[in-house]
Amino acid sequence: MAGTTHSKSIRTISPVPFISQVLTSLIPSFLRRKTTSAPTPAHASSSNNQSRSKSTALDGLRGLAAFIVMNGHYFSTFYEINDGRYKHYLHIPFISFFVSAHAMVSIFFVISGYVLSIKTLRLAKQRQWASLNHCLASSVFRRGLRLFLPCMVALWLSAFALKLGFYERTRHFTWQLPPKPETWTGALALWASSVRVLMYAFRWDLPMVPLSHPLWTIGAEFRGSMVVFLMLMAVVRIRSDWVVLLCLVGTMVWAGSADRWELVAFLAGTAVALGNMMVDAWGDCTRGDCEVGLPAQDEVMPFLETEKPAADRHRNLGALSRNCLWVVFLAMSLYLLTYPPTMAWETPGYRTLGRLSVRFYSQEMRGPQGIGAILIVFAATNNSLISQILNLPPIQYLGNISYSLYIVHDPLLKLVVYRVVENIWLYIGPEAAAKGAVGYVGAIVVGYGLLLVCVFCTADVFWRAVDAKSVVWSRKVEKWVFMSE
Repeated sequence: MAGTTHSKSIRTISPVPFISQVLTSLIPSFLRRKTTSAPTPAHASSSNNQSRSKSTALDGLRGLAAFIVMNGHYFSTFYEINDGRYKHYLHIPFISFFVSAHAMVSIFFVISGYVLSIKTLRLAKQRQWASLNHCLASSVFRRGLRLFLPCMVALWLSAFALKLGFYERTRHFTWQLPPKPETWTGALALWASSVRVLMYAFRWDLPMVPLSHPLWTIGAEFRGSMVVFLMLMAVVRIRSDWVVLLCLVGTMVWAGSADRWELVAFLAGTAVALGNMMVDAWGDCTRGDCEVGLPAQDEVMPFLETEKPAADRHRNLGALSRNCLWVVFLAMSLYLLTYPPTMAWETPGYRTLGRLSVRFYSQEMRGPQGIGAILIVFAATNNSLISQILNLPPIQYLGNISYSLYIVHDPLLKLVVYRVVENIWLYIGPEAAAKGAVGYVGAIVVGYGLLLVCVFCTADVFWRAVDAKSVVWSRKVEKWVFMSE
């Protein structure tokens, strides 16, 4: 009996379930069987549903922006995207939007300003001061953990790959890549140096992170978040929303005069959130007056029932006119977002704007692109059609993995995709791989397809294993160290 019991205990310690669980976790979530989503409670108010729709629309917009950043970093390796003068179709207005990585950074910052502000502004409107204080304290405490922890994990993996020599084959595709460390101590020192640069939140020159250059925005993201929280603390007790809006605009002008375009974008997001709340409050008051006011028209004058089709036609015409205006509004924002990074006054389609625009910032494209980012966030949170598009499941999935996609795309470009593109060029020969030839373009297309597969699968795993866990862990740390009420 003892031997049987011992054999049973040995059989229970089997690596198969563990390996199976690991392999299952590596399957991207979009390939798994979907579970039925929880139904919306019947008592949920329309205003709550509307605010949730706006929030999820911004999630979708953030996901699209991260995807476009990936496109811009990939195609800029092979084409001179950042030169404003037309040299190929990627410079055409509106088409260049899908590779405009610079403009997407402004969208990130405006969205962050909106999302970080909206809950605090609502609590202030409801006079829930205790909840507001807890919300601000929690947001400030968790913001650094939320931003820096996933990046620290990704930077360590990059330092590990650099030590093993995985970057050497594609080093000529990148710029300012650190040399290969000779020892593991050197790799650890390089990782620590990259983390230190990553956390340079209060250096105005926005230095590049040695192991992953796109992560320069994370320090700016943290700094902008702190400025938003400080601004909210200063204005939430002001009675008039118009005075709050005036304070925000004044601070934006002040920051812009100091060439701090990223702070202008963050504060603009807060201003858009406040403006949307003012519009919603005005709409609620208008609907409340209608509910309390006179009875319906068909109860007072039933003989006008035959006029309803004409009224419906006028109502439909008004809705169509509003949608057309929103299309023009969206087109204007996309036009500004595709403003060339340099030499706009020599770029067809932007020559007049390039000559007329005031160079408010040292980087000439930041002004028009910042205005375009504000406009597109305003459109995404106020137009139902744009909101419905951004709430489509594929775009919402991009929103879920947006931060992970932004973090992992640069290492995957250097480790996998550039190597495959170069091998294709070597295989087809120098003549077929000459710049502009069919073989040159074909290798780029194949590399882009490989990039999509690698990035989506890796970002999905990184999202579930690191990004989502960092959110949970930051809340646990907050609960552990905060005083109970």
